[in-house]
Amino acid sequence: SQLDDYEDWTAGNSDGDGGAKEVEFGGPITAFGKLNQVALCFKNRIIKTLSFNQVGTRLDSPVYTTLIPADDKGTTLGAINQRSTFSTPMGLVFVTPDKRLVLLTGVTANNQPQYLFLSDQIQPVMNAGVHDTATGICVDNIIWYAFKSSPESTFNDVVLRGDMTRQSQTSDGKTLPVEWDTPYVGWNVNDFTVHFDSVLGKNIVVWHS
Repeated sequence: SQLDDYEDWTAGNSDGDGGAKEVEFGGPITAFGKLNQVALCFKNRIIKTLSFNQVGTRLDSPVYTTLIPADDKGTTLGAINQRSTFSTPMGLVFVTPDKRLVLLTGVTANNQPQYLFLSDQIQPVMNAGVHDTATGICVDNIIWYAFKSSPESTFNDVVLRGDMTRQSQTSDGKTLPVEWDTPYVGWNVNDFTVHFDSVLGKNIVVWHS
């Protein structure tokens, strides 16, 4: 939004902050996230780190640095939307345009990201689905992720549950830090939230149609 008017989202204002911020090629920002002390800016095919530097009297000028680059010819790592980008105890999870569930676990001293494809075991289920309105959350080391089962679906009717306290093996022997349940089909999940139940003494995951 505009620097001095948070309700002004028009492009071309005097601050140059309104409207969609074209950080680089590839369209608008699709999601933001946080990994340790680093703020991340996602587009469909690129990930950048975000910091704020003082320029003259401005105290909040955004500076983007490429974390994961892309080219104009193919899909690489990037996020499709905000609701399917969420934190876990092991790092940040997001869904790419080519329907992969990715765990970004850290950034090394030379600014190289470390990531795993959590969806390797369930990729056929992910490939069959549509993820434009997908949503996810991680509560007490359990991942919940909902998406449309097919292009004909009108709501998120498939839910994946992954236990990050367990490990699993892919067909090629790769170890993943999650064990997936059989998908739940038929739920109507527009979003997830969590609240603490003082009577039960534990967090309760709630989904909303």
